[in-house]
Amino acid sequence: MVPTKNYKIACIPADGIGPEVIDAGVTVLKALSAASKSFTLDFEHYDWSSETYKKTGKYIPDNGLEDLKKHDAILFGAVGAPDVPDHISLWGLRLAICQPFQQYANVRPTKILRGTESPLRKAQAGDLDWVIVRENSEGEYAGQGGRSHRGQPWEIATETSIFTRHAVTRLIKFAFEVAQKREKKHITVVTKSNAQRNGMVMWDEIAAEVAKDFPDVKCDKMLVDAMTCRMVLQPQSLDTIVATNLHADILSDLAAALAGSIGIAPTSNLDPTRQNPSMFEPIHGSAFDITGKGIANPVGTFWTAAEMLRWLGEETAADKLLDCVENVCGNGVMTKDLGGDANTKQVTDAAKIDRLQQKLAVVDLPDELDDAGWDCGAPLGDIKELITYWQNDYDWRKQEAKLNELPNYSTGIEVEGFGELQIHFIHQQSPVKNAVPLLFCHGYTKDGAPAFHVVAPSLPNFGFSEGVKKRGFGLPQYAEVCHKLMLKLGYKQYATQGGDWGFWITRTMGNLYPEACKASHINMIPPAIDADLSAALKDLSSFSPQEQQALQRLAKFRDDGAGYSHEQRTRPQTIGYGFSDSPTLLLSWIYEKLHDWSDEYAWTADEILTWVCMYWFSTAGPAANVRIYYEAKHEKDIKSMTAATGYIPNVKMGVMYNWRDMETSPKAWARKLGDVVFESDNDRGGHFAAWEKPEHMARDLKDMFRKGAEAAGGLGDANGYDD
Repeated sequence: MVPTKNYKIACIPADGIGPEVIDAGVTVLKALSAASKSFTLDFEHYDWSSETYKKTGKYIPDNGLEDLKKHDAILFGAVGAPDVPDHISLWGLRLAICQPFQQYANVRPTKILRGTESPLRKAQAGDLDWVIVRENSEGEYAGQGGRSHRGQPWEIATETSIFTRHAVTRLIKFAFEVAQKREKKHITVVTKSNAQRNGMVMWDEIAAEVAKDFPDVKCDKMLVDAMTCRMVLQPQSLDTIVATNLHADILSDLAAALAGSIGIAPTSNLDPTRQNPSMFEPIHGSAFDITGKGIANPVGTFWTAAEMLRWLGEETAADKLLDCVENVCGNGVMTKDLGGDANTKQVTDAAKIDRLQQKLAVVDLPDELDDAGWDCGAPLGDIKELITYWQNDYDWRKQEAKLNELPNYSTGIEVEGFGELQIHFIHQQSPVKNAVPLLFCHGYTKDGAPAFHVVAPSLPNFGFSEGVKKRGFGLPQYAEVCHKLMLKLGYKQYATQGGDWGFWITRTMGNLYPEACKASHINMIPPAIDADLSAALKDLSSFSPQEQQALQRLAKFRDDGAGYSHEQRTRPQTIGYGFSDSPTLLLSWIYEKLHDWSDEYAWTADEILTWVCMYWFSTAGPAANVRIYYEAKHEKDIKSMTAATGYIPNVKMGVMYNWRDMETSPKAWARKLGDVVFESDNDRGGHFAAWEKPEHMARDLKDMFRKGAEAAGGLGDANGYDD
């Protein structure tokens, strides 16, 4: 079913840790919406911050609020900077949105999450479960007052609190409606009417009037100073709390601390009339003392995101997200402020892992034909075992730690017509000064072999690179990304290594950028677009025994194993729903390829599941990777595919023939690709050559670029050696 609702979310990360926690929140929301069958989320980021203010004199540009009105909700980070006075930043951004948008109800739920501890002695989950409703449009924060005789001993400053019957009535009525929907149906009205004998007395009077319309809601009242004691000593006696702008602001910070940390508390700035978008933010501030350290607690933002979904009407998704957050805390994955040692990313990833576990726990598997084996796809018994291992024993954290041992980087690459994309890559530099710049492979120097500077990117829509939102991103664009990445790293001339889509992309690089791409090694050799496979199969006499077997294997693959490709290149969106929603489908889809395309490689459960998790936890989501099939096979880029299997001059070619790969062509066909200066034959190793037989790949590259070899000549000083 196609999602029926699309929500437009404005993101304002703003200052300090705001960008870090908003990024974490958006990551989790994207994962949640990708798996939803009922709604999607579109995020638009606004760079409104104290840095913007210092550059332009404004936090919000002209017509900025009009832009915000186009959205269904606003996700806000934090505002405040050490070098900007607090009253400037608060009134310049947060209140400049809340007040014009009539977000008069500030709602702050508080409870002890599973796995967290309250500083209150013996307090358990359920003992503290409150909602604080704060007046958000006037009161002590009305901005009225002034100063006179500045700098004089008799200087006077006034801060006038304004309470209107209209605003107080609508807020208290809203608070009673909140209390009425909660199990306890109990509200506490907080004022300071013994000392503040005008505005606060009116609050008490209005509360008493409104209470008559809610006979099922028990109502009591407290003075704000006494309320602090009750919150600490009798937390279970409270449920819904309503107070003025200032009083509720202070009490809600105390509430967050009593629940374990200010880092977990959410805030909803609501316009109950829904005439304007409401704004949702974690209660914490900008926390410049930990900014950039990656240790900010994202739980408050996750909970805030859940409240945003609830306000939008997505109750089920909100419950799932909050339950996921509690499970993460319950499993002990918490930041330092909650007594843990996890960082922001680890908590974010844990939320995604918990969501994965929820899906695996409710999987429905089909039956299987007797003696089906691999003929009908991945065997049921194998999938059951892998799911069980995935649930109980597999440790993504351990595998992730191995990945993090590599030199990981990310950078922005501008792609013509598509804007800037964030590209993740591994960049292993050699200590050898003149090492060969190589796109995609392992490199090292020993035994007189050349050295390599290795660059292994995650392609857009894959791994940890950004996804593409516009149509038309085909082979030329993938080639552009890789080429510009090499140039950005300072490699004006380079070599490439490619298999699978890497074959098509590196070949396109050779076509488009021959002045830079000087040599290319490939380990997959598909036949040219116009090759007559059927004619070759009718007369195999001109081919070697290895080539004959390769052609027969290729024909069998085209007939019996390439259905996946047809589905992905014609209806990527349709199959994408399954990939995004079902980790079991993704597992069986990939496991089948790992089995069928490799040469008797003994895949371990950890290897299989790590491969699958690289798709499941990818930045763009597990459905995005299939789009390359559609774009490359359709009209705009079919010329690129044809050219990739044609003759490309000026690029020295190296070819690894893995005769057990499902797509390896005869040598005579491969030599039509270009100036082939190096070839190797391998009787072992299949489609995943670099994984199955990494020693073969390393041997090939060393031999192809060895001193005096023809391939090394076109790279200038980058000959792989110090001398």
